[in-house]
Amino acid sequence: MVAAATLVAIIVLVENNGIDTGVNYVKTKVQSGSKKEAAPINWDQQRQRMVFATNGDQVAYKEKTADDKWKVVYNGQESQAYDFIDNPVFSEDGTQFAFSALENNQGLVVVNLTEELNAYDGASSIAFNPADNKIVYVATNDGKLLVVYNGQESKTYDDIAYVKNFDGTSTQIIFSPDGQKVIYQAEQNGQTFVVVNGLEGKHYEAIYNLQVSADGSQVSYDAVVGGKEVTVVNSKETPKTHTSGTTTTTPTATTKKTTRPRAVSAGSTKDVTADPDQLQIEP
Repeated sequence: MVAAATLVAIIVLVENNGIDTGVNYVKTKVQSGSKKEAAPINWDQQRQRMVFATNGDQVAYKEKTADDKWKVVYNGQESQAYDFIDNPVFSEDGTQFAFSALENNQGLVVVNLTEELNAYDGASSIAFNPADNKIVYVATNDGKLLVVYNGQESKTYDDIAYVKNFDGTSTQIIFSPDGQKVIYQAEQNGQTFVVVNGLEGKHYEAIYNLQVSADGSQVSYDAVVGGKEVTVVNSKETPKTHTSGTTTTTPTATTKKTTRPRAVSAGSTKDVTADPDQLQIEP
């Protein structure tokens, strides 16, 4: 038996076939490695909070209400209660915070706990422009996707691809480093194309390796047209060649279609969504 060990409490929400049983079990782990399990804690006995997101300096919690809804607690303030909340993100400078929500099947993006933006059936890839904190997100509307930037909606598309961001994460929206360009790759009627500040580029059979230069002046990618590969820089095409000098006729990669995973923010690289099983008891 360890007489003076530090205890770490991890609260696990027990589910039965996806249905909340309303009982939490506190698993207490002693750092020496021995374990014991405490008696069940009734859901209503203490206030339950889960770490929702942190940027290293600030923490937002999600809290379950008595009527099985969720609200967000951030900087001592509480949001309204919603049926479901997800996709938390901080602005790069830490002054803005947003998350997606569902209430009566209405999708919303909630900014700083109070401002509700229409997201139709749901939202993903929420981000703040690092230059001016204007918000952008991808909304789903009747099976189609659209981009909403600073309140302005794009046309709807069949799909908006997930691409690699500067930090290696996957996202549907890319900002140029200077914040002057909002870039995404869309798909319509079996063709794919890059959209920069709302302007569609040429439609191709496939696009991959979408990149933005460090100074934001160039948007480049590889594409397939007529079965041949080209490299596109600021809409100008040049044939793509192997090191042997022969023109490539078969793509070596294609853009992966989205399968609607939970989005990773295109915002700060410090954005973290905590493990949803790591619950905390707050007094």
